[in-house]
Amino acid sequence: MPTIDPRLLPLIETLVATGADWLAFEIVDGIRSGRPTEDSDEEVRAALRAVRSSKQYESAQPESMAVKPLIGDDQIEFAAAYVVDRLSHAIYMASLSIEQLDNIVFRSQTGSAPTKRGDGDSVRIDIRLEDSDMVLKRVQAQAAQDGLAQLTTALSDWSQAVRHGERQE
Repeated sequence: MPTIDPRLLPLIETLVATGADWLAFEIVDGIRSGRPTEDSDEEVRAALRAVRSSKQYESAQPESMAVKPLIGDDQIEFAAAYVVDRLSHAIYMASLSIEQLDNIVFRSQTGSAPTKRGDGDSVRIDIRLEDSDMVLKRVQAQAAQDGLAQLTTALSDWSQAVRHGERQE
């Protein structure tokens, strides 16, 4: 199991401090799990030949998938990409949930399926997380979506600076 690169600590601490400790844990788990290795071209061709000839294919790899450990710069790249991917997905799902709830409420109020409607036709839908004071509103979801490009750039810059040994101010 690889040791977590100390250069990741500022990112992990930032995530924990902002309430995204779940994301910090996922990054650490992903690094410890490693990256699954891919079959070689020859192994893929052998499997295809076996399938075409209806024969049983015996993989050279053991039943459990081989993994390549994430070490050093690979951990930094993985963490930066993972944060962007997970937050993008979470924001997308939250926005989609708000939109679907809005459609359900609109349908229940009007008795008809939602069509293209103006801003005045929208109802106010907020999502409150269970056991939390946090409330997600449509405008916040849109602002988060809009901020993803800036976050992606910032994480890319951070990743490059850390991997190239540049000092962070």
